[in-house]
Amino acid sequence: MQDLGERTLTTRDGNPVWILSTLVPVFQDDDLECILSMNVNITRHMEGMKKLNQKVIELEKFTKLAVNRELKMVELKERIANLEEVARTGNSRTGDRT
Repeated sequence: MQDLGERTLTTRDGNPVWILSTLVPVFQDDDLECILSMNVNITRHMEGMKKLNQKVIELEKFTKLAVNRELKMVELKERIANLEEVARTGNSRTGDRT
């Protein structure tokens, strides 16, 4: 059995540090002999993930704006085509007079 987890520690000067901790129990004759612990500083990784998540949010907002703009463009093109049809024949494609 192994325990793995991310934790934050605070340095003496008050800065947070992200640590990935792994704990592994060592048994001898079914008795717990000791627990091995390995800790890795993953602060840069976590900071990178935070920046990456912020970029994903920005891209999602941009995508939403771009898609909405394109949908509006399609709608406007359809309206223009309809108005051109009305101007040419006096009849709209949808049967409505615009």
